[in-house]
Amino acid sequence: MSTIPAGLPHGQPGSRQDTANTTIPFRLRIGVTGHRVLPESPVLGDQIARTVQRILSMLPDSAATPIQPAVLSPLAEGADRLVARVVLAQPGAVLEAVLPLARDDYQSDFVTPESQRQFTELLAGAARIVELPATETREEAYEQAGRFVVEQSDVLIAVWDGQAAQGQGGTADIVAWARDRGAPVFWISTVPPFAVTEWLGNGINLSTFQHIDRFNRATPGAARLATALDATRADIDAHARAAGIDPAVLEPIEAWLLPTSVRADLLANQAQREFFRFSDATFVIAVLAVLASASPQLFGNGFPPPPFRFHTAVRFAPLIECVLMCVVLLVIYLGHRNQLHQRWIAYRFLAERLRSAFFVALIDAERVGVDREPELVTLHQPADAWIQTAFDVIWQRRPTGGAAIPLEHLRRFLSRAWIGDQRAYQDRKSQRHARASRLLGRVGIAVFTVTLCISALDSFDAWRQGLFGGTGPTIALYLSIVFPALAGALGGIGALRDHPRNARRGTTMARQLARLERHMERAPDLPTLRSFAHQTEALMLEESGDWYVNMQFRDISVHT
Repeated sequence: MSTIPAGLPHGQPGSRQDTANTTIPFRLRIGVTGHRVLPESPVLGDQIARTVQRILSMLPDSAATPIQPAVLSPLAEGADRLVARVVLAQPGAVLEAVLPLARDDYQSDFVTPESQRQFTELLAGAARIVELPATETREEAYEQAGRFVVEQSDVLIAVWDGQAAQGQGGTADIVAWARDRGAPVFWISTVPPFAVTEWLGNGINLSTFQHIDRFNRATPGAARLATALDATRADIDAHARAAGIDPAVLEPIEAWLLPTSVRADLLANQAQREFFRFSDATFVIAVLAVLASASPQLFGNGFPPPPFRFHTAVRFAPLIECVLMCVVLLVIYLGHRNQLHQRWIAYRFLAERLRSAFFVALIDAERVGVDREPELVTLHQPADAWIQTAFDVIWQRRPTGGAAIPLEHLRRFLSRAWIGDQRAYQDRKSQRHARASRLLGRVGIAVFTVTLCISALDSFDAWRQGLFGGTGPTIALYLSIVFPALAGALGGIGALRDHPRNARRGTTMARQLARLERHMERAPDLPTLRSFAHQTEALMLEESGDWYVNMQFRDISVHT
């Protein structure tokens, strides 16, 4: 019977005892380029260590967000390995290996058994391995690796003699390319006394740190988090028992991921509620401003009565309209300052990625984190780099090894707890948006009909006089102003929620998930099961990314 590992043994780090920690560290990526042959001097290593400390000291200090150094290195002999070892000596540091060639081909560059052993040992401890696409020549491959390191790093350490490059993609070329991009470069000379030169360029980009720090400092409330976490765990455990799986087997993965996943979900819901409160307020206040502006048509300029006027020269209705418009601007300003819209869609995207990661980690517990090529950018992926960075950090901390789950139980659990739940959610979402779309449509038609009737009555003076008495013309004019404003507000509220599109996408997603659910339940072996799991993950990622791209252009703004 086929089985698959499911996490660490109970009680090891990452088990249920550790659920209190939901902090995401900021990963500072330090790239390295340099010579393969270096002077044998401990002073050079000391100088690299001081440079690493100098780089870390340039980051802001936050009690909420720990700094996790990461070294991006091709792991060639010399500078690549020396800098990697120095950075890895820092607490919590990780290695991200960037291989210019396929692993076996690249390893043949290292001729001595000792050099190959060092390469293998470093690679075995890497949190991430990137094997870059093939090129026509080895020189192009090394140049590609050097540029990739620069592109993916926050800062570059160059261990270099200061001379021109000896071949394509040499250290001098990579340093020049990094400086042209404005990347911070710390040049450590390979000539004694190993002087350090700083080219800070545009400085270290702290945008990712600021986003992660804001996520870490945000709180949905300890009681709410504990309640939601218990409910989520109880739901997963119930599905596990129904599938014939002992819930204790899932404890390591639950402890690793659920606290952060549930917290991201709660923060997304919180930001969403606040965003819609603020956005709805702009429409409601705008309608009130129209009511105030049109009030002279109904009450005349004698409103309010003289005892309630604070100055005879001030017209009441325009003043109220002006105040309300200022309130609209204030609401928009506060919404943008608090980044309600961006927090909502970013936290939601992260929460959805983590939701799928729970099940992917379960089936890929032993998979080595190797990327065959640089991550491709598509229109369906979020523009916020911090989301991908945060997800990578969380994913690379996943537990591995542990107990095994029989194939029959595993496919039943994945098809029902993951795909079945998501299918049911998409069905509910589609129905909810469809109902809201129909309701807004009916209200809109009603408002339009009333406005049309008022316009028709206004065309026949005798009719409106008989219907409303002497105030007929005034009321007709007032309502003809107010009702279109009300219709516009309802239309704006509906447009922000995008009910028709969400209803259609929910229906489509539910249909596609139902197909995958059937395939998952019939998977004959682990490779097939894993393939369907990855298709499911890709489908959900595409749907979330498409939603993200669509929603990022629907922020609070002035509506005219």
